[in-house]
Amino acid sequence: MSDLESFQKLARAALTTPGLAFIVEKVELSKVPGPRKRIPPREALTRFVRYVEATEKISIFHTEIA
Repeated sequence: MSDLESFQKLARAALTTPGLAFIVEKVELSKVPGPRKRIPPREALTRFVRYVEATEKISIFHTEIA
């Protein structure tokens, strides 16, 4: 089988005929975005605060100049 129509015909026949049926189909893996990396809670908070600082143009974390 190399197309969807062939698979659908065989699947219908397998489901409507009494007894066992085996259907073998090759599938191609698709590429999807991987799971997001988990970041530590402190890093997540820091990123969020930096985002708020940038979008609201305010200072929440004070940085010292060395």
